[in-house]
Amino acid sequence: MRPSQSIGIILIAAILWVAPDGASAGGGIGCCTIGSTCSDGVGSQACEMSGGAFVDGGTCSSTPNGVCEPPPTPTPEIACCERDGACSDNAIFMICELGGGTYVLGGTCITETGTCALPPTPTATPNTGCCQLDNSCADNAIFMTCELSQGDYFPGEVCDAETDNCMPAPTATPTATPTSTPLPNGSDCSTPAECASTFCVDGVCCETACDGTTDRCDISGSQGECTALNATPATSARALAVMAMLLCGIAALALRRVAR
Repeated sequence: MRPSQSIGIILIAAILWVAPDGASAGGGIGCCTIGSTCSDGVGSQACEMSGGAFVDGGTCSSTPNGVCEPPPTPTPEIACCERDGACSDNAIFMICELGGGTYVLGGTCITETGTCALPPTPTATPNTGCCQLDNSCADNAIFMTCELSQGDYFPGEVCDAETDNCMPAPTATPTATPTSTPLPNGSDCSTPAECASTFCVDGVCCETACDGTTDRCDISGSQGECTALNATPATSARALAVMAMLLCGIAALALRRVAR
């Protein structure tokens, strides 16, 4: 064997050799590229001594010539580090612990308080339904409990008390909002909004504003109609009789004076 061949074999053995405990003959373990050749599981020092390009933790790609590719970047865990009244998100465990902080996996930093807080644990709502037994049914049943009772489980259904059978849950019917019907003219009212005419005069719905000095809208028999009252008060029958008696007396006195 020629000396040059011996040197080549020694170099290749040095590149590919890895100690039994997983540590390379020198430094970390990765992939090594020498020219167009890529080798995995190579020690850093062995690769560099051979004039190769070393990628710590890398692996050879599947391309024909092979290229050293770096290891994938691990996705950082959601974590928080709390120390001396302050906190920070995206914390790394080792850095947090070496700095004397408290590492909270899954926590987030509350800036106002400087503390790490865990997200609230969602409350699991049991999937309930109706359990149909031989001659009865039960509401709010849980599948496992119903099955252990030898019943038939119907998720989302309810028990009909009249038939003792599981039935689909009734659909809620929206209640219509009641609307008031405007009052016709002549109806009792307290506000204009109650009347179809929008006029509430003298306690009744009126056809117009009826705002004349002698106008009324609550005259008996004409409620809702604006009626003008006579400005001169009407003379009653009794008043007429009194006036007639006075006139007769005056006439009698006048006749007596004439007779003298």
